[in-house]
Amino acid sequence: MMVRIAALLVLVLIASGCTSSYVPGKPDESVRIKEVGSEDIGGKHNLTVVEMEVEIGDDSDTVKRILYEQDGETVDPKQALPDNMRPGLDWIKENAPEDAVVMSWWDYGNAIMTYTERDVVLRAPSREILTTTVSMYMGYEDDEIDCRACVSHDAIQDVAGMFLSEENTDAYEIMEKYGAGYLYVHADDSEKSVAFFIALDQEQGETSGTVLDAALNGELSGDFSLVYEDDVCRIYSFR
Repeated sequence: MMVRIAALLVLVLIASGCTSSYVPGKPDESVRIKEVGSEDIGGKHNLTVVEMEVEIGDDSDTVKRILYEQDGETVDPKQALPDNMRPGLDWIKENAPEDAVVMSWWDYGNAIMTYTERDVVLRAPSREILTTTVSMYMGYEDDEIDCRACVSHDAIQDVAGMFLSEENTDAYEIMEKYGAGYLYVHADDSEKSVAFFIALDQEQGETSGTVLDAALNGELSGDFSLVYEDDVCRIYSFR
């Protein structure tokens, strides 16, 4: 488990979620990454899933990350698409209207967008998120962060605030603001909630009683309807 977490950190955090190449030598030169296979999924984004073997010291694990094409260029967002995410994304692809917009935390945005061919609210972090996570925890200087694909911090704060709100009406407002018809929550969102507090410049607190807590437990109600669930994710339709 620790190797898998470290591998995800390497793939998602080291490269900022925005750049097109790995930055060698950071944060730990004992980390070794090599490609061991790939799968061409295709679709309108020409999606490819690349299996990477990550060695950390004497341990190793594999992570599947995505590559896709945009405006004739290959995009490497350093986001993962493990096999266990696919059933939920298959549901979206098979059931959501083609013009549907999916709300989720940014970590899953590119994977949802390219695999399901549906638009998403967030598919990258903001510069402010990167300078308070990557630079703080991974040893980067602010001027070393490539943020060409970053989204507005206002959007990040809106989504973080929605998840941490204790009122469904706050979630309705944010879903409507971004035209989202579906909400996707991942089992890892509880652990990742520290990023929500960071985005809002708040000390980390409890998530019990929040929209996030209700969504993860399958208890989000009102204008939300639970339409899919498995061990990895829960998906709600909105209105």
